Amino acid sequence: MSIIYFRVDSSDEIGGGHISRCLSLAKILRETNLVKFICREHVGNHIPLVESAGFYVHRLPYNSNFFVKKNKRDLYLNWLGENKTEDARQTSFILEKNHADKILIVDHYFIDDEWENFLLPYVSHTVVIDDLKNRPHICSLLVDQNISNYTDGGYLGLVQPDTKLLIGPHYALLSEEYRLLHEKNSIIDFYKTPLTIFVYFGSADHWNLTFQTIQALQGLICNLRVVIGENNPNKEIITRMAKTRGLTEIFNQQNSLASIMAGTQLAIGASGTTALERMCLGIPSVVITVAENQVDIAEKLERNELIFNIGHYTQFSAIKFRAVIEKLINNRDELENMSNRAKKYVDGKGTIRVASEIRSLK
Repeated sequence: MSIIYFRVDSSDEIGGGHISRCLSLAKILRETNLVKFICREHVGNHIPLVESAGFYVHRLPYNSNFFVKKNKRDLYLNWLGENKTEDARQTSFILEKNHADKILIVDHYFIDDEWENFLLPYVSHTVVIDDLKNRPHICSLLVDQNISNYTDGGYLGLVQPDTKLLIGPHYALLSEEYRLLHEKNSIIDFYKTPLTIFVYFGSADHWNLTFQTIQALQGLICNLRVVIGENNPNKEIITRMAKTRGLTEIFNQQNSLASIMAGTQLAIGASGTTALERMCLGIPSVVITVAENQVDIAEKLERNELIFNIGHYTQFSAIKFRAVIEKLINNRDELENMSNRAKKYVDGKGTIRVASEIRSLK
């Protein structure tokens, strides 16, 4: 039986999306394998969340002296928190202590073939979770859960010919709760008044979009269910704004947001894994992208009429945003049609499919 290691990070800057999708996969894999995590102790990390789920975490030290001025080429270098060779060396020390067969699952935007090649002697297989398509990889399996216009997912020339590609929402790494709710197939009443809207912009929301959303919807007759991320620095002003607005429930971030989403008829949030979660439950989304890698994903989802794309947060206009929400409140047929399309794309079984592929690696 192979031991499975996840190399994944989280922080105030990275957010918690990578940890979230890895945890969903890890919980399935531990039914048959011993699973451990390797995470760096970044500021605002989610390591306690991983440990509370029952997984052992090998902690890589936080290097307070490591910082590289951002440029387009090295946009994600600070996410690693260490130079690539040193990170690979520290990871190898952990892997070499265990002589059993090992599978290494990597979910990190700065790790590439150089890092993966360094660790080849220590593992039987490497599995990469990615969606950037901007660097080469050495791996047996690559998972990209986002919608793609290409059968190769855009990874032609970035992986070896024998790398197996798992591309698209069919392989969405969602937690078990979403599959169960999808299979329950609860009917969403899109004609209920007032409409109930789910609002969530990640664990940190550096852009204060949660506050701006509530503020923009002042006086509009709709219920809001607002989740405030655990690392959100604006909790107090958001809570005050919610009380001023009324018709607004505030929730703290939870391991799974499925139970809070259930029963809503519209969602407002970023792109990424949370967009796939909303699609799985058939909840139409108004999306504001908050990272460069989300822009292309959101545009593809919009072209397939699976979301309403407002654009990037840097171009946010409260007036235009409110107008979109008002239009949707008054066009319930459009919401219902989008819901039906979205549920066909994401069935909640993607994590099970990916786990099965990993277990079949010889």
